[in-house]
Amino acid sequence: IDPETRKFRLLMYELFINKNWSAYKITQHFNQFKVDGWDRWTESAIKKLLKNPTAIGVFIWNRTRYEYDYEKEKKVKIENPRSEWVVRYNPDLAIVPLELWKNSRKRLAKMRAKSPLTGKKQSRNQVSATTLFSGTLFCGYCGEELKLTRSTNKYKQMGCLNGPHRANDCKLSSSKSTEVIEKCLLNYLRDNIITESVREDIVTKANEYLKSEAEKPQIDISPMKSEARKLINRITKLIHRVEKEGNEDLCDVYDQRIIELQKKLQPLQATIREAERQNRKKDVKPLEMEQCKVYLTKLRGVLNEEIPMAAEAIRTLTGPITIRQEPIPGKKRMRWVARFTPDLFRIVSMMSHQTDVLNSIVLEKGGQAAGEEVTVPLENIPKYEKLAPEFLRLSENGMSIDSIASAHGMSWEYANQIVHFAKTGERPKWKAGKKTGNGSKASKYLEHADEVASLKDDRKMSFKKIGAQLNISMGTARRAYHHAHRAEILQVVENGQKLVRTSYSHLGEEVYQKIREKLQAGQKPADIAAEVGCGRSTVNRTRKKLQEVN
Repeated sequence: IDPETRKFRLLMYELFINKNWSAYKITQHFNQFKVDGWDRWTESAIKKLLKNPTAIGVFIWNRTRYEYDYEKEKKVKIENPRSEWVVRYNPDLAIVPLELWKNSRKRLAKMRAKSPLTGKKQSRNQVSATTLFSGTLFCGYCGEELKLTRSTNKYKQMGCLNGPHRANDCKLSSSKSTEVIEKCLLNYLRDNIITESVREDIVTKANEYLKSEAEKPQIDISPMKSEARKLINRITKLIHRVEKEGNEDLCDVYDQRIIELQKKLQPLQATIREAERQNRKKDVKPLEMEQCKVYLTKLRGVLNEEIPMAAEAIRTLTGPITIRQEPIPGKKRMRWVARFTPDLFRIVSMMSHQTDVLNSIVLEKGGQAAGEEVTVPLENIPKYEKLAPEFLRLSENGMSIDSIASAHGMSWEYANQIVHFAKTGERPKWKAGKKTGNGSKASKYLEHADEVASLKDDRKMSFKKIGAQLNISMGTARRAYHHAHRAEILQVVENGQKLVRTSYSHLGEEVYQKIREKLQAGQKPADIAAEVGCGRSTVNRTRKKLQEVN
């Protein structure tokens, strides 16, 4: 026995049974202290160690063997008959007491019975996931687990291995980038599942269930416990007789009777446990909103942990996710559609570490009625497709294409193509440019945005003059101005108002400033017009504006 890790192996059982910690909390604890020099412990690894018989000094060899399967063209693992197992028991190598190990196995069995994945053997990806959704995605046609069909440092894709060959009548012929899968599903979980409204729904359902359970009468278990003790005593006496009896025929009769009594005892003990569980619900306090909020905050932290731990938390929240494909109108490629039934009760129960009866009972019951199947499309939606509904609304409200383009910082041509797609469904056809390897150049209007805004707002110059002065086109000057004022323009468009730009003057702001100064000094309009080189009507208009201001 390794003296360095022995204390941690024993600690694992004590935390799991005596302190009622969940496997998830033990995982966090072991990673925090880097037990055995390792900080990538997973919940699955902890559960395997908890049920491993080596903890009580029992070692099993020859349990499995590998044989070559000529049909699958690979080696497969086969379990040998129990009669061929080589079992050795060495009490000197036991780390934990037998009773503690038994209680651990019992609790793990109860947890497994409640799991939606009960009866399904965990795959390698479910034990130690390589991506956030490894071991969680399944083909909606043949039921096979989706795996990496391409795995490089930069690009990873998932798909069904049966799809491309049409094996098992599988129709999932396409594959999907893991980046797209994770982006779409995580965004959906963040925006629709881990939200304030869902948290309030959890608390309401849990407390309603608690109230209904508290109103039920207490179950009297004394008679059942008395009957169970009598059966145990009778079984114990028969076992002692078998040990002392030398007649094999009589021993067979005793064995048969022990089996009969054991069949009566097991369901009775199960009834007692259920009754005790029902009675404990009377003392459970209602779930508080802040408590649930803390659990969900922990969940967000888990999603930023190592991939195996984050993948296990996601799988607990979503359950199995089935994938199908459907055609996209106007495109040759297929769209993936994910379907699953999220259950926030399960994940909150895991985050709570099951430190009280509430989290193991109320959340479990609430989770049975919680959640409806949801559908999430998995694809990168082009920018023009996302903007199409909004652009159509603005266009129908009377906004010009130029105003819409200005508000969203894009060219008139691009905005026009988006509106056209929204009305007809015809997708834009882009012309492929030449690849230079140097990346795309920065747009010219971005370089001149501040300068154009200053010339337009302060000096009241026209776009034509600004373009000539900066050696750019009038359209580039207009786009630069709109980019500098995109926030104000967007607000105008949202309010349904007409876009009004700053007026300009051929004379320039400096000439108008001179006119205003001379008018305020009391000079005559004719003298001012002759001095600055403008018409009398210009001076009169400026005087009128000054009078309106004053």
